[in-house]
Amino acid sequence: MRGEARDGARAAAPLRRVCGLEGRTMLVCIGAMKAATSWLFAQLRTMPEVAVSPLKEVHFLDAKFGGTALAEPEALAVRRLEFHLRQPGDPAENLRSRPAFRASVDRLRMIYDDSAYFEHFAGLAGPRTQVFADITPAYACIGEAGFRYLRDACVLQGLAPRLVFILRDPVDRLWSHLRFLPQLNRDLDPVRDWQAMLDDPAVAERSDYRATIRALDQVFAPQEVTVLFYETLFGDGFAGLCRGLGVPLPAVDAAARFNRTKLEAEMPEAARRAASGGHRRGAGGQRRLQLRRGRGDRRNLGGAALPGRAAGEAQPRDEKSQALLHVTTTSAVWPRNPRRFRGPAPGSRARLPPRACRSAAAPSAARRHSRRSAPRCRAGQQGSPSR
Repeated sequence: MRGEARDGARAAAPLRRVCGLEGRTMLVCIGAMKAATSWLFAQLRTMPEVAVSPLKEVHFLDAKFGGTALAEPEALAVRRLEFHLRQPGDPAENLRSRPAFRASVDRLRMIYDDSAYFEHFAGLAGPRTQVFADITPAYACIGEAGFRYLRDACVLQGLAPRLVFILRDPVDRLWSHLRFLPQLNRDLDPVRDWQAMLDDPAVAERSDYRATIRALDQVFAPQEVTVLFYETLFGDGFAGLCRGLGVPLPAVDAAARFNRTKLEAEMPEAARRAASGGHRRGAGGQRRLQLRRGRGDRRNLGGAALPGRAAGEAQPRDEKSQALLHVTTTSAVWPRNPRRFRGPAPGSRARLPPRACRSAAAPSAARRHSRRSAPRCRAGQQGSPSR
């Protein structure tokens, strides 16, 4: 279950304060999966002001807190180390010369020592380091408890937390996700098995943008969270992130593709039809992902209920956060053409790129809410290449 502590987390030793971290920023990108996080990782690695973990996906927090795993994080840590030990040459020399090998040793220590996570980043610091970065999309599923642990740990270390969540058109992201899964399990065929794959809780949880945003809102201050759109990331989005971090913008290769999904296939029309009407219960009673793509190209992120909230459900702390939730869970028209995209009000906690949205006034938004459950917006015709 999202955010539920694993047994290993209760047995871990208390955190120690680590030297060399205080006064810097801890940038944690929590996804979404198949939303250009590998591209972001590649750009950050070129920047001397940013120390990025060589592992790209550290999988520290999702190993401690619940959620559905595509692969067991601790077993993955062991396999990574075994991979490096099997490489040709002298293992000791390889360890000295290969940052990913050293990072794999650090990751193994995190199984039994939480402080090893921060010691790992302290060891990456250079004379110009202002920001440490962990790019792990699985963190989108760690829930409020996981985010609270991260924030408390950053406070202990004297780090300023900065969470980045990249949102991508939900249907495009979902199909890219399903096409990626055969790389983990060769027996899967998304064209044939899409229905069973949609019933997988791991697929639903990684598509539930609403739950992730709510958990972030309950823990972090608005200035500690940056929400970007995949479709504008390669220009304004990344530039805005650099400005927010106070680091120079490097030369960016917007056309570069990383971790490209190998399987090329069109989404079956039956799968598109099935992705409508919010969440419903699948086989075994688990929550099944449904994404709406109906008349007017409306898209409902994460199958969120339209338009209200269940009784007793936690509310966003302010109206701007509530506006972001509405955009990402009810109207959710993606900015394929940013000039035609209508998003949350200026200054919202989303910190959208300057041209990522053209906002409607709040009274107009209120009138739209009163007239229909899911407001309609027009999406542009131009899109970014899938990554």
